[in-house]
Amino acid sequence: RELSLTGIRFESMRPHQISTGDILEMKFVLDNPLRSEISKLTKVIWVKDRIVGVNFSETELHSKVLGFYLKK
Repeated sequence: RELSLTGIRFESMRPHQISTGDILEMKFVLDNPLRSEISKLTKVIWVKDRIVGVNFSETELHSKVLGFYLKK
C-alpha cells in the first residue's frame, strides 16, 4: 500500500497473528528496471485488521535504492 525510506504499510492477503511490537523480516521486489530485491528487519508499530504499519530497523542498507525509487 505505501513505501517510504523508514517503513511500509501493507495489507495481508489472509488473516494473521501479527501484533504491535513484533519483529518481521520483510522481503519485496521493486518494479524498477533492476527489479531490486529488498530484505529488511522491521518492527510493527500498528495493526488494524489486515493492514499493518512497520518501521525499518535500519534505514541505511538500501536507502540509495529506495531513495531513487521513491523520487519517481
